Amino acid sequence: MSLVKRQKLDSNENASLIKSKALETASNNLYEEAVVLEGHQGSVLSSKFSNDGSKIVTGGIDKTIQLWNLPTSEEGDEPNYGTLSGHKSGVTSAKWLYDDLTVVSASADTTIGFWDGETGQRIRKCVGHESTINEVDISKDSIALSVSDDGSARLWDQRQKTSSAKILTEFPLLTGSFNNHGSVIYFGGIDPTIKAYDMRVVDKPLWECSGQSDSITSITINNDDSILN
Repeated sequence: MSLVKRQKLDSNENASLIKSKALETASNNLYEEAVVLEGHQGSVLSSKFSNDGSKIVTGGIDKTIQLWNLPTSEEGDEPNYGTLSGHKSGVTSAKWLYDDLTVVSASADTTIGFWDGETGQRIRKCVGHESTINEVDISKDSIALSVSDDGSARLWDQRQKTSSAKILTEFPLLTGSFNNHGSVIYFGGIDPTIKAYDMRVVDKPLWECSGQSDSITSITINNDDSILN
């Protein structure tokens, strides 16, 4: 579980690709309009920028989490500066906590992982789901939300190995998200209904919204919590 320096691949065979259009952060630009990052040995299932826009975390079917610096120059070190290993199946979702130092991951091995992005050590392995975890989200208070094929949504505190709260549904859940204040969670899945819960009171939903004609695979909310997509 140590932080492993990754070397550039000699061949593009089986290398997963991440392509980005011209991107501007507070002080950095990509050195080309499209940049290819190579490192995974198979499909990339998740990618997420850090909150300051300087780093990227990706998860793949190769069971690894890759850490990248935003490539702003062709010279210098390779963007792929580290690998986090420990999951026993593909990493389906990975995100930075708001400190931009810690990573939370979800896997088909049914576990959640919290990782130190500087040392590469797994801080906590969290267990409780009974099937593939499809997505994980993080609140500004560093509480994680996970949704799974087992039909449950769970809340996690990195100081504990087991979930602090769980909500059971009848069908697999594919996506989940916090609002910006971290007080409400939203999730949906095979059943085309979005459900909202106050994370402090999970025995009944705040509201439910049906009307979708197919499975719900992604949920996002705008910056002022007024529009859910």
